[in-house]
Amino acid sequence: MDNHTKTLYFKCSGTLTWFSGDESKPYYYLACPSCKKKVAEDLNGYRCENCNKSIPKVNPSFNFSIKFGDYSGNVFLGCLGETGDQILGMSAAKFFEIFNSNQGEIRNIT
Repeated sequence: MDNHTKTLYFKCSGTLTWFSGDESKPYYYLACPSCKKKVAEDLNGYRCENCNKSIPKVNPSFNFSIKFGDYSGNVFLGCLGETGDQILGMSAAKFFEIFNSNQGEIRNIT
């Protein structure tokens, strides 16, 4: 048996027909800059339970679902981190800024 791993790449074409997320469940979460886990707001800014420390500045990171379809059917996919950057054409930090300043513009993006 061959112990070498081979990576396969493929390209598929289709249409994104649905995005998850709205005002109650945003397309992003606020992440710890060290471990990239979700943080919670506290009195000093934010708290990362994974690192067990308070942090003043966090990094928004994408976390949303899409429905992708082609001639053969549809599939739901999760988009995390940099994958979301590629799908939406902007960083999560830029999206976070727009999301918190202009909800109307978000509807045009998604």
